Amino acid sequence: TKLSEEQTQHQKKEDVRRENIEPFNAEKPAPKDKDDADVILRYALGLKSSIEYLDFRGIVQLERIGIKIKLSDIYIKPLLFKESAASAASTIDESGVIVGRDVIPLVEQDDWLTVENWLTRATGIVVLGDPGAGKTSLIKWLAVESCNDLIAESGNCNRTRRMPLIVPIAAYEEQLTTDRTSPLANFISDFCARNCTESEKCSNLIKRNIVAGNCLVLLDGVDEITDDSLRGLVIDGTKQFIANVRLSGVRVVVTSRIIGYRSKALCLDSVEHLILPGFSKAEIKRFVELWMEHFLRSIKGGGDAATHEAESEARKLWREIRGNKSVLRLV
Repeated sequence: TKLSEEQTQHQKKEDVRRENIEPFNAEKPAPKDKDDADVILRYALGLKSSIEYLDFRGIVQLERIGIKIKLSDIYIKPLLFKESAASAASTIDESGVIVGRDVIPLVEQDDWLTVENWLTRATGIVVLGDPGAGKTSLIKWLAVESCNDLIAESGNCNRTRRMPLIVPIAAYEEQLTTDRTSPLANFISDFCARNCTESEKCSNLIKRNIVAGNCLVLLDGVDEITDDSLRGLVIDGTKQFIANVRLSGVRVVVTSRIIGYRSKALCLDSVEHLILPGFSKAEIKRFVELWMEHFLRSIKGGGDAATHEAESEARKLWREIRGNKSVLRLV
């Protein structure tokens, strides 16, 4: 009788899994082979090369001297906390107190976790933050780290890391203006494979990996949707996608500004809403140190002289920031 009950439970799980995967209209994952591993390696190398350096377009002073700094060299990995813990507040000060609200609760220390930790607790997370809080930088950093993992596993047909799939939500919105029935899963695979040498082969591989649960889907900028009706379609499509992959192992990260998000929110039991806070004073100081180190290394090369100069300039800049309350608050 016990065996019969276990078989029944197993069958129910399989029925649910089949029901969740069928909407992809994709074949079952093919056995992993060397050819697939080669495609994944080329994909990871290509994606990493396109996002691993900071983009200084529009900053004339930095464009003129042509510096190159890797995001991972200066990135300050944030701790995020549940929106419910902050009463949906938008910013916090250096002591961890929520500001800009009538009620100012403290966020418990145990509620602060890295994005990797949060992704072990939920199928999807929505990262909410103010303009300039670093939402897109978080997406790029996650993608670069995932690419590094895939590259390190190159040649391993039984890899365990997820393929990072970055999709600006604005691109999906544009697709929906011409085809309002376009499934998000199909768009993700085609969009992310567009720069691959064998785009069709790469797209099919991405689809199979989504079904197999081997992907990290990064949807950036829900707040950038300008058409309210399309916003509803995007949110509904994202909900359907997350529901479809809930049991597969895929993880989804969505970013948005806080202002205006609640008019059409991504509400699912398997999704956590998190606040991306501003820098603490200690984080500002550390960022200044890393920035000066890699900025001067980029324009002057390495060596003890450059190191000493970077340390001196970092101390000077930190004193100036700390001594100006308005600038400190802005940072």
